[in-house]
This record gives sequence, C-alpha cells and structure tokens, in this order.
Amino acid sequence: MIKEALPHIYELIEKYKPKSFGEIGSHEGLTARLLCHKILEYHPRCTYVGYDAYEEVPKIEHNGKSTPNQIKLVKRLNWLQRKFKHFKYELIVGYTNQTLTTPRKFGIVYVDGGHSYETVKHDYSMIKDSKIIIFDDYNLGGVKKAVDEIGKGYQMEFYTERGKNKKWVIIN
Repeated sequence: MIKEALPHIYELIEKYKPKSFGEIGSHEGLTARLLCHKILEYHPRCTYVGYDAYEEVPKIEHNGKSTPNQIKLVKRLNWLQRKFKHFKYELIVGYTNQTLTTPRKFGIVYVDGGHSYETVKHDYSMIKDSKIIIFDDYNLGGVKKAVDEIGKGYQMEFYTERGKNKKWVIIN
C-alpha cells in the first residue's frame, strides 16, 4: 500500500461509500484491514472478497505470496470481524484465471495479483463493472500495458511512492 495514495483512496471511500471490497492479490491483509476499516465507518455490513494464489508462482506473476502471508491476512480479517459483528469476508485461494471466472461487481476493488499482461486483462474483465478500480505496480511492464489499454477514456490518477519506482493507478 502506498502511503501517499491512502488519503486519496479514503476520500473516494468517503465520497462513494462502497459496501463491498474486492482484492485480487490479498497478500498478508494490510490493504484489506485498512480499507475495510474505513468502509466499515459507513457500512457496518461491509463484505470483503480476497483472491490470492498463496503458493509459488512463476516469475512473471510473482509478488512474494506464501502461506504465512495467508495466516496474517486471516488474523487481520478476524480482528475486523470481532470489532464489527456484521462484517463478512471470503477468501478464494488459487489463480484468478481458475477462481475468478464469473464477473463480480464491487464498490471498490484493488488489483495487485499476477503481473503479466494477460493476468491483469483477465482480472479486469471479471471486475470491470466495479465502481472504483485500483491497480498496483503500474511500473511493471505487463501491468502498465494492460492498464494503459483499460484506462483509455477513463479518469486515471497516478501515485508514486517516494524513493521507489512503484506506482498506483486509480480508475473511477
């Protein structure tokens, strides 16, 4: 999560008040906890759906996934569930080309799964009707190519983490 982008994402949550949050590439749950916590200020029945492979992945898709990360994610989501009794979540383990095969619509969705052009395009095709779509790792070739194609005709906002060559793109 890019600290510089977080206030802007919070502004979008305050403006649109999404009821659901989808995350492709849930990793260890820091983004899930931060964004769900903000959404829960407006909707105590917020739902979260997280997708992740949680296994060794090919270099082109890699983003440091492993089972210990899944344990951290579950701990963070369980903490939210204890604090907000109506909060619900679902974790879907596996590659999204096999697990995300039916279009889903979320109030806000964070795309940080596989980094190949094909994977980003697939993931987008399944969540394209969502209100707010956030892409991480825009600095990577496959992600940049896909997002540039996807973003034509949409409002796009870019954020760069200080001192790093890492970018986020928000499309809404």
